[in-house]
Amino acid sequence: EKPASTGGKDLGRPPVLLLHGFTDNRSVFVLLRRTLAAGGRRHVEAYNYSPFTLDLRVTARHLARRVEELCERTGQERVDLVGHSLGGLVGRYYVQRLGGEARVRTLVTLGTPHSGTRVAPFMDAHPLVRQMR
Repeated sequence: EKPASTGGKDLGRPPVLLLHGFTDNRSVFVLLRRTLAAGGRRHVEAYNYSPFTLDLRVTARHLARRVEELCERTGQERVDLVGHSLGGLVGRYYVQRLGGEARVRTLVTLGTPHSGTRVAPFMDAHPLVRQMR
């Protein structure tokens, strides 16, 4: 069922799911969500994964479930993902390793350390930071 709030705009566009970075939460996307909604996006959500996440592969599996739920709720077959920093790595892992290419139309990454990072060496004790490096 299509939400009544669309006003007939962009019903064929996939919903957007925003994935935050390592030290953030979904509140970092307040302005981006507002901008996308104002631009006529049909449905925009932010995925708030746990700050206690220790493994991006586990988070990517949780993302896979969230994407399935989002598709079911919106009646769409695919989603667009926007990932910031670690969120981009989680989205990429989902698309490349967990079959997410079947559900993701577009993956946009912002400031994502695809080739690793040495920006946070003081946090090496955290398993997720070691994975990013």
